[in-house]
Amino acid sequence: MGKTKRAGVGTNTLHQPAIWMGTVQSVDPNTHTCTVVPMVGGMPIEGVPLNPMNMGKDGGGSFFMPQVNSPVWLCRPSDQATPFIMAGASLPQSRDSGDDEEDPNDHRMDRPVLPEGDQLFSGPGGQPYVALRNGGTLEIGSTQTCYRWYLPTQDLIREVFQNLEQNAAGGKLEWKTRTDDDTHGEDKDPVEFRIQVKEFSDESPMIDFGFGRIKDENERSIFRGAIGEVVGRLIITDVDGKQVYASWIDKKGNSHKVQAGSVFRQCSGRKVDYVNAGFFQQVRKVAQFDYGSRSAEIQGADELTVKGNRSVSIGGSVDEKVTGPTTRVTGRVEEQIKGSHEKSVEGAQTTTTTQSMENLVGGDYIESVGGTPRKSSPARRR
Repeated sequence: MGKTKRAGVGTNTLHQPAIWMGTVQSVDPNTHTCTVVPMVGGMPIEGVPLNPMNMGKDGGGSFFMPQVNSPVWLCRPSDQATPFIMAGASLPQSRDSGDDEEDPNDHRMDRPVLPEGDQLFSGPGGQPYVALRNGGTLEIGSTQTCYRWYLPTQDLIREVFQNLEQNAAGGKLEWKTRTDDDTHGEDKDPVEFRIQVKEFSDESPMIDFGFGRIKDENERSIFRGAIGEVVGRLIITDVDGKQVYASWIDKKGNSHKVQAGSVFRQCSGRKVDYVNAGFFQQVRKVAQFDYGSRSAEIQGADELTVKGNRSVSIGGSVDEKVTGPTTRVTGRVEEQIKGSHEKSVEGAQTTTTTQSMENLVGGDYIESVGGTPRKSSPARRR
């Protein structure tokens, strides 16, 4: 390696100040100094300090670290023996890739073209970048598909990204495109939106809310659904991680809900349930219904099976109309009527008793056969 010299501190002898251009040979991020090679002769200069745009006593301020092989302006004040890096420098741009001739008026050096009044802080190739637009818009981005705009119109924030992840003490939000999953075909990248919420900041999330092609649900199917079609879910767990509530919905509209606790629903208006298929309800313990009044209309057959005792209590009258035949097969029947009893049969009536029959009449008993009434006194009639 060639000889080098080190940048010094102040000097008691004033001399002519100088500004010249150099190329950064190496950087030392720990000391914020560089080794710079002058472009017009001279040995490499070590320990050249970087001049910050502003600097506070506590280390705050605005400063930069140049890249190796980048051009810089060196400035040596009249009271300093060696220079400091004053700013980055620009070199003339080549006219085209096949001509080494330089254009002395083109110093863009592949920087983005800026409109008048715009300010830009950017990395290599213009990415990442922070842009302050003359019209009041602030842009912050890393690529052409990952940026955020702060627009003064309607105080609007606009974001574009492939993936989003936000972490907070209270939980996590994710909006991801899984480009590593190619099981769904070409250009079919699964997308998942997921929110996890904690009850306390030092605990694991207790609420997990997700939409899209949820990775954890790839192998799950809900009731009447197919595997891999779940597109929405809500899961709640207790402090021990036990699932106490879960709800799923798939892309065909099938839903499934499981919960460990009770359900209470209050409706101040009208409630309508319309089921265009079969309906099945199973209650393992006592089912209770409390209605103001009830009107039920059954379009087809009505079948009721009671495997235990059945008790019906009616506080008012009963009006029952049956247009077809009625068949009842029972065991022992005991009937008590606390009032009059009228029975009208418009057709024939047949009573068959295979054993004895006993009627107890407390008053007159009148029987009319063929239009001729016959009266009997109170007595036991067999």
